[in-house]
Amino acid sequence: MNKPTHQQLINEELKSEYREVNHLWRHGCYIWEVFYRKDDDTYWAVNYRLSTDGETNELREELCDIIRVKPEECRKVIYVSI
Repeated sequence: MNKPTHQQLINEELKSEYREVNHLWRHGCYIWEVFYRKDDDTYWAVNYRLSTDGETNELREELCDIIRVKPEECRKVIYVSI
């Protein structure tokens, strides 16, 4: 099984399933995004920076790793006032 290419992610050939944004970078934000590939029913994650002008240099220049991940359901506890 081959992992998707950076270009496939840029061209939106895989469906984005989840996106987590961290605004701690002063020139934009850090993105952790999970993509789903229907062909072989696999999930792939990538970390990259998104600049304020919309550039994804690390993704475009293939400087970030694409790793295989799997979804796992977990129970989340929240507290509400009574």
